[in-house]
Amino acid sequence: MAAIACVRNLSINSSNEKLIISANFIPKLLKLIRSSRDGDVKVHAISTIRNLVGSGRPIGNEEEIVQIVLKGLKEEGLRGVQSKSYALEEFTGCLAVMALNGYYNLLLIFFYFCIFFNFHLKSI
Repeated sequence: MAAIACVRNLSINSSNEKLIISANFIPKLLKLIRSSRDGDVKVHAISTIRNLVGSGRPIGNEEEIVQIVLKGLKEEGLRGVQSKSYALEEFTGCLAVMALNGYYNLLLIFFYFCIFFNFHLKSI
């Protein structure tokens, strides 16, 4: 967990963005979000994604990022009803940052309509 927390801290400084992306961390972060059972690891991973998305530039894997954030909101929202979920707060924060970014905004609208009209999306 310390390693992902370190990457999260590095992602706060925009000068580290290219290094994180070129080191191919995005797919690794997405894998951690999908597969980790440790809530703290998920929080650090999604926070890192949020920090990188906040740059306003595409970071790679955009479609998968949107799908994972929307799925995370659904899953953590259901858990959050029963208990406090810090992951839910981070997924919500990431969604808010994505909504402000014109590049992700279009993807969010597309996926919203797919979900709203019950179109089939590839499974995550």
